[in-house]
Amino acid sequence: MDLACDGTEAILKIFIGCLVTLPNLHTLEIISMGYYPESLRRALNGAQLPQVRTLVLPYVAHDLLRHCPNVDDLTYTPCHHDREFIESLVMGGQKLRRFAVMSPVNGIVWTGKECSQNPERTT
Repeated sequence: MDLACDGTEAILKIFIGCLVTLPNLHTLEIISMGYYPESLRRALNGAQLPQVRTLVLPYVAHDLLRHCPNVDDLTYTPCHHDREFIESLVMGGQKLRRFAVMSPVNGIVWTGKECSQNPERTT
């Protein structure tokens, strides 16, 4: 499924419904998604993903944080909607052990302690 193109509410509800049924889903990476924040918000209504521990998100999917209470490893690709991301992070109440910011331009991952040109996760 290409969330960059198929971000309609109906598709997102099916996608979220599938994720909820996967008890062993510990890592969720959304690499790209079109700008459908309201559709995602409605699709997530009532859904919880407590099994997810590692989350990789673009800025448009920040609402997932509110539904993944046990995330302790977060990688985020920022944009101009950072206020909404911060609100989702605060509302989610996660106890993060790792937070990384990935630059959407050059693949730099910043974890607060180190910087790497490698787009893969740093520890």
